[in-house]
Amino acid sequence: MDSLVASPWPRNRALCVLAGLWSLIYGVLGLIGAGLFWALGMGQLVARAGAIEVWARGRFARWMVNKGWQGFTGGWTVFYWSPPGIGDLIHEREHVRQILRWGPLYYPVYAVASLACGYRRNFFEVKAYAAQRAAGYPNDA
Repeated sequence: MDSLVASPWPRNRALCVLAGLWSLIYGVLGLIGAGLFWALGMGQLVARAGAIEVWARGRFARWMVNKGWQGFTGGWTVFYWSPPGIGDLIHEREHVRQILRWGPLYYPVYAVASLACGYRRNFFEVKAYAAQRAAGYPNDA
C-alpha cells in the first residue's frame, strides 16, 4: 500500500529542508500530539509515506468517527480515527503537502476559507478530494 501513496515531501533536498523549516511549528505540534496519544495508550504510531500516522483508539476516536471525521492532519502527523483506506491516505497526504507549502499560514487560511466557503468547498479540501479522485479513489475521507 505504501507504493500507492506518494510522499508529500519535495524530492529536492534543499527544498525538503526549506519546507520542513517553513512548516516546523505545525510539524512539532503534530509530533507532540502523536507522542501524547502514544504515551496515554490512545493510539499506535506508524511512519509511512512521508508522514507519521496515529491510529487512534478509545472514546475520543469513537467520538470523532461519530462526528463524521475520518482523519486530521496536524503538521507532518496524520491522526486517523478509524482504519484508513487508500483514498484517506491520499487525501491526508495532500494536506501534509499543503502544510509544507503554506507553513504557518496554513491553519489560519484554512479556517478563513472554511468560514467563507464551507468545509467541503474550501480550496484545501477541494484539492485534497481532487487528489483522491485523480488517483481513482472515492471521496471516503
